[in-house]
Amino acid sequence: SLSTQQDSLNKQLVQLASEKTAVEKRLESTQKSLQQQFIAMDTAVSKFKSTGDFLTRALAPKTNDN
Repeated sequence: SLSTQQDSLNKQLVQLASEKTAVEKRLESTQKSLQQQFIAMDTAVSKFKSTGDFLTRALAPKTNDN
């Protein structure tokens, strides 16, 4: 009957809304995790660059301006 079909469709809508919420939560969690990983990587790259710059200066031939 029409009422049964409508009930079935309403249940599907509720289920889809629930699944959508779950997917949005997983997406948000993944996004936060990726942002944290990116920040950590960016920090590490910055430290490596700083170390590289230091080593370049430390190992550069010394010039005598006199």
